[in-house]
Amino acid sequence: MHRCLQIPEIVDMVFSQLDPRISSDPWPAATPFRDLSVVARTCTTFQGPALDYLWSSAPLERFLIRCAPSDIWDVEPNEYSWSEKYTIRLLRTIHVSDWDRARAYSPRVKHLWLRRNGWSLSKIFPTLSVALPEALFPNLQTLDWQPVIVADFHHIQIFLRPTLTRIVFIPPSDSASILSTLAAKCPKLTDISVPWRTQTASEADLEFLRGFQVIRRVTFPSVDQDAFQHLSRLATLESLTLDELPTASPLSPVADSPPFPVLRDLTLASEITPTTQFLRWCSGVPLNKFDMCLHECVTPDEMNDLFAAISAGFFAFLSHKPQHRQRMRGNGCVIDHLSLFGFDLDNDGFSDLALAWPQFHTPRATLSCLHSFAQHCPHLRKLTIALDATVVPAPEPDPRTRFHQRRLKALDVEHSPITNPFAVARFLSGVFPEVTRVMTHREYDDNDDDELEEPDEAIAFHNRWKDVQVMLPEFSAVREEGRMLAQQPSSM
Repeated sequence: MHRCLQIPEIVDMVFSQLDPRISSDPWPAATPFRDLSVVARTCTTFQGPALDYLWSSAPLERFLIRCAPSDIWDVEPNEYSWSEKYTIRLLRTIHVSDWDRARAYSPRVKHLWLRRNGWSLSKIFPTLSVALPEALFPNLQTLDWQPVIVADFHHIQIFLRPTLTRIVFIPPSDSASILSTLAAKCPKLTDISVPWRTQTASEADLEFLRGFQVIRRVTFPSVDQDAFQHLSRLATLESLTLDELPTASPLSPVADSPPFPVLRDLTLASEITPTTQFLRWCSGVPLNKFDMCLHECVTPDEMNDLFAAISAGFFAFLSHKPQHRQRMRGNGCVIDHLSLFGFDLDNDGFSDLALAWPQFHTPRATLSCLHSFAQHCPHLRKLTIALDATVVPAPEPDPRTRFHQRRLKALDVEHSPITNPFAVARFLSGVFPEVTRVMTHREYDDNDDDELEEPDEAIAFHNRWKDVQVMLPEFSAVREEGRMLAQQPSSM
């Protein structure tokens, strides 16, 4: 085994690419759970890290089914119910030894969730409330509790742990007594999220927040006037998400302290009038990020008022990407672009950068390294690598050392230098004939006519790699035709 794989940080970075919570592989055949399970059985060095990622995030029903003897539960399908497609019921009495496997794996579970995904646990919750060991899930950090049956909400108490830092739930109207115990049972909670609810949250609904010493993130669909004032006085609130702002009466200023003193991240989806009013009221709040979604048709005057409130209130604190500047040019008469990147460099900062610049170099890996991936990675479907493509290797004449890998579909080359797209496309089609997409670090940047006129090396590299992408199918088709012709018997 390579000695680099004995460094825990490197091993963790490798397994993070298989994290089921963040997997974005566009090809369903690449199953993170399957891959992690295989790696966990490869060697003892990989077993622990692989199992950590395999069990780090688990739906409650999957944990119960896979960590208990097969004769405990029965899964009943229900083809006539969309909300309760599967119901888990108890087959026999649960014994203490039945939890041995669950005890072994539960310390690895950091995120536990029960969502409206078609699984109903209503028939086993009464048993779990008395039989589930309290020692399970000792390291639980996130609990996402959205049961199919509203009446099952109160069973959340079975899974409340003092280690929780984030909770997502949809409390019914009769949950005040349960919410009042959250601070005592989960003193480390800093992130509370209510994705949606049927009624507006009132001061009474948010009363449980007073029990926490530190609340950093709050998400509520809507709040009333008193509850909103309460949120504005939280000294630790850094992130706030609201779908609807109170509109009953004008917001009154807080006399003893400014509102939202440490708020950094704000997301609103309210109507434009209360949104504009809110931004004026919160003038000077040190926001780093502001997201807004409007679901109504607005007038030019309303938009001017909105941008004026942003400009006057806290635009100097916000950052926006350079490519967004063109989109905001229409409102330039109101907004001054005070900061493009959200930070300022002083003399010492520039000195540190200058000292580091001599260490910069172009990628030392060349296109030749792709032969190794074609030879040793037959199941590779997507590859991200920065390399120097200015020198294109000659075709490999020896069939014994000429390898073709037909599983790779996408190649991300980041900021790789390239001078001859034709030669590169010819080379790639011989090594990875099924590649249909070539991406760069500018994949989702704007490439309009004005930008393309700029003498920008990054844009030139991006365009050349896109030329490679266009030519690859043609080269692959020609190679396939040649292969088929070579296999046909000679007529002579």
